[in-house]
Amino acid sequence: MDNFVKILDGVNGFIDKAIEFIGKKISGKVCDFLLLHLNKIYAPLILITIVLFLLNTLKLGFIYFLLSLIFAVPILLIFNYMGEKFHGACKNLISANKTSLSDDAIMRLLSISYILGGFFFFLLSVLLFGNLDVFLGFGEYILPFVMVGMWILALIHFLATVPIANPERINVQISKDNTSAEDAICILTLPLKIMLYFEELTSRLLIVSAAFLFIRFLLFSNDIYDSMTLVFAFAFLCIGLAYPLVIYFVFLVFNFWFSFMLSILGVAKNISSAISGK
Repeated sequence: MDNFVKILDGVNGFIDKAIEFIGKKISGKVCDFLLLHLNKIYAPLILITIVLFLLNTLKLGFIYFLLSLIFAVPILLIFNYMGEKFHGACKNLISANKTSLSDDAIMRLLSISYILGGFFFFLLSVLLFGNLDVFLGFGEYILPFVMVGMWILALIHFLATVPIANPERINVQISKDNTSAEDAICILTLPLKIMLYFEELTSRLLIVSAAFLFIRFLLFSNDIYDSMTLVFAFAFLCIGLAYPLVIYFVFLVFNFWFSFMLSILGVAKNISSAISGK
């Protein structure tokens, strides 16, 4: 029996090390690498993307180009200004809102879930490759979008293990004194904190996606009815630029109630401690 216990302990230890390795060594380095280099090329990326947008509107007609130059470009520049200002505000929100768990078991569970989700979407993309017309009936037209979508979802799932395996990055601490209610509030705020942690990287990736969609429409679209590609690209660009601002206020609205509940729990905990002390 002791040998079976040792084998099981060895398997559990291997899984722990695998989660830590993927979250800290692989996903963590990939996340930091992507953000570092995307920030380096951000200024030219924005300018090139806006130029691509104007060239695409010119392809539709001069009136579209003129309207975009007068109205859309200033809006994009304002979105860019506000988004860049809110990167620091989002980081401050994370540092100012500490939460805690009584045990890291839930973090381990989430790590495994995200890793399995990443493998699932990657394998699904391999399964669909070359057989998309059989599954969906849309042929080769939609294939690039579905493939890229699967790869992005796989990447996001793998990268999500970074704050889960490194809870200090999202200001989550392990405290043995936590109550079950405090654990519940921490678990509820985890998705918000993860979105807040990745807001800058998500914003950059959406803008890159918009640039590729603009290039696709400019070079490969000869059908005016394919203009929905241009609409999606413009939407991606606007969402990417405004994403830090949007996620900031989303976090404020939801976290207000969680913080309110935490404060009530804190008062109740202090009263209970005072009564026990007496």
